[in-house]
Amino acid sequence: MRIVGLRGAPLPGLGTLRVDYLPVGLVAVLGMNGRARQALHQALAGVSGSEQPVITTPSVPDPLLARLPDGLADRLRTGLGTREAGVEGLLHDGARALAWTVGLDRVEEARERLQRWQARAVSRSSRLSEGHLARIRELESVPDELPSLEAELRRLREEDAEASGDLEAATADWLRERQDAETNLRAYRDRARELRRRLTELQARGAEAQCPTCHRPLSDHAPVVLEVLTDEWDGVVQDGGWWRRRREQLDDKPQHLTELEGRALRLHAAISDATRLVDAARARMAELEQLRARLAETMESTTSGDLPDAPTFEAVGGALMRLGRTLLDEARDRLLDRAAAYLVRLTEGRLLGAVGRSGSRVDLIGPEGPLAAPADEDLAALELAVRLAAVELLWQAVGASDPALIVGHDFDRLDTEARVRAAELLADRVRGGLVQVLVVTRGDVVDLVPEAFDGVLELEVEPDGQPVLRPVPAGMGVVRLSGA
Repeated sequence: MRIVGLRGAPLPGLGTLRVDYLPVGLVAVLGMNGRARQALHQALAGVSGSEQPVITTPSVPDPLLARLPDGLADRLRTGLGTREAGVEGLLHDGARALAWTVGLDRVEEARERLQRWQARAVSRSSRLSEGHLARIRELESVPDELPSLEAELRRLREEDAEASGDLEAATADWLRERQDAETNLRAYRDRARELRRRLTELQARGAEAQCPTCHRPLSDHAPVVLEVLTDEWDGVVQDGGWWRRRREQLDDKPQHLTELEGRALRLHAAISDATRLVDAARARMAELEQLRARLAETMESTTSGDLPDAPTFEAVGGALMRLGRTLLDEARDRLLDRAAAYLVRLTEGRLLGAVGRSGSRVDLIGPEGPLAAPADEDLAALELAVRLAAVELLWQAVGASDPALIVGHDFDRLDTEARVRAAELLADRVRGGLVQVLVVTRGDVVDLVPEAFDGVLELEVEPDGQPVLRPVPAGMGVVRLSGA
């Protein structure tokens, strides 16, 4: 399902964006800062206040992909909602989506049916108190509340990451300017001391003063040298005074830097509050699961002949759980195998793949074995490789012919060389079957490998304040051959 346009997508702080056409292939979408790029990514992913901001073809998703639970297909395609879960959460989403296409849906449906039977049997058992049943009813809304709370926490953390990046860049600019002023002021002071020494000596000794170059007495040249040194002294004092005032101006933080710090602090406080709410909801969720588990433990038998007894519930439930875990592990292995090939290309063989089973930590593998502490750019490369592999495998599994991908912050987390290799890899995968890859990025990679992109759009603001995505020339252009 490729994106062909945007209709009334609101961009915070910029206004409403409308785009009538987005090209196919590998397309760079350039934003002027981190906040604008985040807003663009969300608009392209369909996270917007308008009812129908994204125009796609086909206009409805593939029916098999639409059956995937929890919006798995959209999360893998757009990348939104996967960042805060980390590599483990991303692999779990990709493996679950693949496993769903080979029978995990029927396994989970059977487990849900078994739980309903189990609940019916326990409801006839006198071993569970009414207090437990009442508490379960009080907690039944938690599974619906928890996802929205977690989504809000993810949104705040994404916004905080962008704000931290802007703050870091602004702080670096301020410190660089302050250091430059200090360096120039020090140089002018050193020159002023040298000139003062020479002027004092020349005024004291007059014609007998020595030339600093040939060490001979200046004689008749002394007045001329005195005039030259005096003029230079006046210029140094004037320029040094300017640099002194400039350094004093930079002693205090600029207003925009103070505002960025305030925004970062407010986001930290909001994240702290949201984290407490999520932790409380997760605690209630754990309590609900424990109470439901006690339902199973209290059931030894049932008076209803159409329901199985407790041992049968336990045996069937265990078999279904093992089958679901097997399907997830096999899907994860397929996903990691495909992602490893992309990871090798992204890192030029510095990383060979990743290992990890369901529910365990994922380790990056280098030529000498697992990496003890992988860098952020290595994790970004793995996340990009996993998402690319997941979208390709998932669309192939359901037989859909319109795979598309949106790449955002993870792309810019790569170093310069890795971004070049990522652009070349994505261009290659477009030729291999991906219909559209939208890369929301700063844009430096477009200058390095313009031939990799089929289109480049840059976000600009019109004089009337209206944001617009304007096409930028890229690629190799039209090649005309002449001859016999």
